[in-house]
Amino acid sequence: MKRQFAYRLVVLIAICWFTSFESGAQSFWIGAGGAYNGTWLLNDNVNDQGPNLNPAATGAPSLGIMALYMANEIFGVSLEGQLSRIDQRFNGTDAGVDFEARTKTSWIDIPLLLFLRSKGGFYMEIGPQFSLLNKVTETAETTPSSPLAYTDKDFTDNFKSNQISGVFGLGGMFPITETISLKGGLRLQYGFTDVIVELSEAEFLPKLLNNELSIPAAYAHLDQNRQYSYEPTNALSAGIRLGVLFMLSGE
Repeated sequence: MKRQFAYRLVVLIAICWFTSFESGAQSFWIGAGGAYNGTWLLNDNVNDQGPNLNPAATGAPSLGIMALYMANEIFGVSLEGQLSRIDQRFNGTDAGVDFEARTKTSWIDIPLLLFLRSKGGFYMEIGPQFSLLNKVTETAETTPSSPLAYTDKDFTDNFKSNQISGVFGLGGMFPITETISLKGGLRLQYGFTDVIVELSEAEFLPKLLNNELSIPAAYAHLDQNRQYSYEPTNALSAGIRLGVLFMLSGE
């Protein structure tokens, strides 16, 4: 159902684009920008662990390029390519050992967004985002120091290679010169698809005992009683975005 929602958004954007040519001045823009987001890897099992495992506030950056086609003064479509991170910090106690950890997930994001702008320059954007996994690493520190600690350990194989998200943003696009505009606002991204590779109980236990699972992957398979019970993990980010756009053609 969530995948169908994303596909329907693509169809809606295409229909609006093809029906918008008949009025208004058209323009085409390219630009670059970045963001700093609050990020979360949301999982019911993780949230139910109590003092054993506590997700902590986490921030991560994103950088990218964008293209914006305005069919008229109000309606447009934007396509972006960006490198982004969705990280999650944890702290807790395991077998009498206190720990702090950070899981870093790196993605190549491709949002395709319907862009609606008022005459005053304020905009709304909405649409699907397709993401390809780049890399996942995790660092864990323990108190007292123990062999369970590690730095930038690779857990890419714990995560799925892609995800589909929904994106919603609000902000303003204001001219600096006739051909240069500043674009800034808030954007929310929620992943519709599970980002963790689900393992059967027979597959899970050996990997857990051999320390082959990141914290999000391990606890996605364990309920609060430490029994095998898988729950999906959804990626969420929300933050402030700033960018500069250059008009290549138009009025």
